[in-house]
Amino acid sequence: MSITTQYALDSYRALQHGEPHVPAPGSYDRRLLEELRDAPRVAVARRHRGFLARLFRGRAA
Repeated sequence: MSITTQYALDSYRALQHGEPHVPAPGSYDRRLLEELRDAPRVAVARRHRGFLARLFRGRAA
């Protein structure tokens, strides 16, 4: 079954059951990739903020 066929069936089922509309395939791909790209940087920066500040403060002086 192709993605298009699965999307059509899911949309029809949601319509019949009064559920929210199913998002089109690929509609969230860009946002997901951006979140995955940015997530490790944010996590590392928060965990090692003090260490990195001391490290770079010593080199800048």
